[in-house]
Amino acid sequence: MLDKMKIKNLTKIMVCILSKQVTTKADLVENTELSNSTVSSAVNSLIKLDLLEKAGFEESIGGRRSAIYKMNSSYAHFLGIGLYKNNIHFVITNFAGEFVESFDIEIEPSASVIKILISAIEKVMGTYPKIIGIGIGLDAEINYKEQIIISCDAYNWKQVHLKEILERKFLTFIYIDHLANGVAYRERLFGYAKETDNYLCYHESAQTKAALVLNNSICRGQENYTGKIDSIHEFFEHIDIFIKFLDVSKIIIRYFTEEFKNMANQLAKEHQKIIICIEQMDNDVEIGMAISAQREWFKSVYFML
Repeated sequence: MLDKMKIKNLTKIMVCILSKQVTTKADLVENTELSNSTVSSAVNSLIKLDLLEKAGFEESIGGRRSAIYKMNSSYAHFLGIGLYKNNIHFVITNFAGEFVESFDIEIEPSASVIKILISAIEKVMGTYPKIIGIGIGLDAEINYKEQIIISCDAYNWKQVHLKEILERKFLTFIYIDHLANGVAYRERLFGYAKETDNYLCYHESAQTKAALVLNNSICRGQENYTGKIDSIHEFFEHIDIFIKFLDVSKIIIRYFTEEFKNMANQLAKEHQKIIICIEQMDNDVEIGMAISAQREWFKSVYFML
C-alpha cells in the first residue's frame, strides 16, 4: 500500500497535469512546490503505473532537452453525474479530463431515482468497462466527510447513504458533492479561475449555492452548504457585501437564461475588475464532478491498493 505522503504528492502532480495538460518536471516543481527528487520519484511512479506518459521533448535552447509529460488519456474513464429535479445528466470523461460522451434521462413522477441511477450506470459500464470512478453532484445538504446525503428536497431524501449503496453495487469509487462545488473545481482547472486561489463561483445550474474558494480550498461549512442562497435576486442584491466581506479576487458568474444574463452583465459593468460574466457551457457541472472524482480517487483505497 502507498503511504499517505506519497499519495498527497501524486495527487498534487496529477491535478497540476490535468490543469496544464502537458508539462515538464521543472514546471511541476515550480507549480507544486515539491522538491526535484520528490517530483522525479512521483513522475516515475506514475509512468510505471501507466497513468502518465511522455509526450515528447521541449525544443532545445542549448543543453539537455526536458521531457514533456501528460496524463494517459486511455488509461480509464470517469463518469460525472448531475442529479436534477426532473432529469439526470451523465458525462463520460477520459483520464485526461476530456469530454467523451453525454446523455440525459428524464425522471418520471414517483420514479425511484436510485433505481434509475443503478440501471443507467450498468449500461454505461457495459459500454465503458474501464470506468474507475463516479462523481455525483446534486443540490443537497451533505455530510461531506461521511459522504451521506442529509437532505435533498428535489427527491424528498433524508439520510441517504448513496455512496455506500452504489459502491456495494458496482465496487467502484463514488464521490458525492454539491453541484456548485463541482462547477467551482472545473473552473479552477479549466476555466476562468486558473491560478486563482480566492474566488466565488455562481452558476445558474446550481443557483441555490455559490461556491466559495479560499486559499485554493472549497469552503464547506458544517453541512457542505457554505454559500447557500435563497434566490437569484438575493445573490445579485448583495454582491457589494460579498465583495467587501469575502475579499475574493474574482467572482465568476455563468448564465444560460436571458434574465440571468442581463442581471449578471449589469453587475459585471459595475465591478469590471472582479466579476467575470460568461455563458454556461454544456456539461460544466458533470465534467466538474468527473474530475473531482478523479482527484479524490487518488486518495481512496481503490488507488492505494
